[in-house]
Amino acid sequence: MIIGLLACRIFDTNNGPKDQGKITSSISFKNHVYFPIALLWLKLCRYLFSNIVPCRFARPGPGGGCLARDVHIKMETKMVRILAIYGSPRRKGNTSLLLKRAVQGANEAGAEVEEVVLRDLKMSPCLEIYGCKETGRCVIQDDFQEVYDQILACHGLMLASPIFFYTVSAHTKILMDRCQSLWAKRYWLEKTPIGKRKAKRKGLFIAAGATRGKRLFEGTLLSIRYFFDALDVELWRSLLYRGLDFEGDVLKHPEYLEEAYREGSELVHYQENS
Repeated sequence: MIIGLLACRIFDTNNGPKDQGKITSSISFKNHVYFPIALLWLKLCRYLFSNIVPCRFARPGPGGGCLARDVHIKMETKMVRILAIYGSPRRKGNTSLLLKRAVQGANEAGAEVEEVVLRDLKMSPCLEIYGCKETGRCVIQDDFQEVYDQILACHGLMLASPIFFYTVSAHTKILMDRCQSLWAKRYWLEKTPIGKRKAKRKGLFIAAGATRGKRLFEGTLLSIRYFFDALDVELWRSLLYRGLDFEGDVLKHPEYLEEAYREGSELVHYQENS
C-alpha cells in the first residue's frame, strides 16, 4: 500500500526551480502516467490485507475458516443487550448471588449487561391514575422512568426475587405494577391481540424460598408469566430453589450457582440465534 501511495506522487516538471518537487494541482490525476500503476497497487494491497494475509491463520476444524472473515462477521453482529433486575432487599441475598452468576455467564458469552438493583431506586407503587392510557408511559416521575427505557431497549431479561408469602418481594411487585404502563402500551395503544403474537424476547426468572412446599412457586410463576407478557418477553426458563433462607445459604450449593451461570450464557446464545 505504501508503494502504491508513493507511485501516486505527481511532480510538476513544468514549474520553475523554486517549485521543483512540489505536487502540482493543475495536472489531472486520472490522465497521469502513474495512475494505472497506482490503481493496480491499491487493488493488490487491498486484496492481500483483506484475504490472503489474515487467512494464513485459518481456524482448525471441519471446513477451516478465515480469521479475517470471522472477525468481520463478528463485528457486524449486533451485540445482545441483557437487562438484569435484582429484586431482593438484600444485596448479597441468595437470589442476588444467583443472578450475579447468571450475569457473569451472559457477559462471558459476549453480551452487554445492564444491572438494576431495585432496592436502590425510589419508585412509587402504581397509583392507578391511568395516565399511561394516553401515551403508554407512566406519568409518575421517579426512578421507574429509566427502568422503563431499559426494559424497552434490552434484547433479553433476567429477573431474580426471593419468595415472600408465596409471591415475589415488595420491590419486585412495585416494578411489576408500574409496568401496567407497558401493558397499556401493548394492548390498548398498539392494539395487540391478546395471546395472538409471540414475544420477540426471552426472559430468565430466578427465585429462592426458605420452605420446601410443593406449591411454593405456583402463584409466582403465574404472575411472572403474565408480567413478562406485558413486556413482550416470553418466560424462557426459570430457576427455582427451595430451602434457601439465610444470606449465603446458596453458597452451600455450588451446583445452583453453576446452573445460573449456564442459563445466563445460554440466554445470550439463544437471543443471538433468534
